[in-house]
Amino acid sequence: MQNPRLTRVITPVDARQLIHPDALRCAVPAHMGGLGGEPEDLSPLIRELCEKSPSAAMVFWAQRMAIEFLVHADNVAVREFLLPDLLSFHKSATVPYNVEHRHLRVSNDGRHLFLNGGNYEVANAQADGFSLICTAKTDEDSFAWCVLDSEAQGFERSPHARESLAAGAKLARIEMKNVFFRGDELLGEADLTTKTLGVQMALGVIFKDLLCQKQA
Repeated sequence: MQNPRLTRVITPVDARQLIHPDALRCAVPAHMGGLGGEPEDLSPLIRELCEKSPSAAMVFWAQRMAIEFLVHADNVAVREFLLPDLLSFHKSATVPYNVEHRHLRVSNDGRHLFLNGGNYEVANAQADGFSLICTAKTDEDSFAWCVLDSEAQGFERSPHARESLAAGAKLARIEMKNVFFRGDELLGEADLTTKTLGVQMALGVIFKDLLCQKQA
């Protein structure tokens, strides 16, 4: 029998309003606008939020993972431009539901670079715009992390691709079709995956909790 608390549909905007303003600053260095702390401090925060609203917990997961990639980004200019708005939730951001996602393909017409591919499932793909942090294959053997704006031409968002583990929380599907790619959208090399692992693991407790709730 489904838990009746999980049947209430919460919109993305509602979900944002349930997240405490300081929660996103947890485990972010103070000199970057955060409150300091360790990655493991995030686990009780996301669990408590999940008790109130699984949908809000999914939004928090996406926003906080995007913040972590910016914290460790090699591209200081992009970090300084985006991070304050992400920490205050004035702008939304997301990463693919599966962080070990497919890399975007990079093509070159002789003058410009373009991105294709994706087919990502993401939470927190807000209708009023968002940033997507994902990977692009830079050559045969390597990839890099980049940040893309949902308003870019060729950036396609299909809402409500499927329901996630959180009842009422919908995952949007994202696809790139010849999206113009600028060099200043690169965040860093493949080692960003390792640098963000602590927060990935701390926030990852949500998926076990949600699975248990759905099976209850």
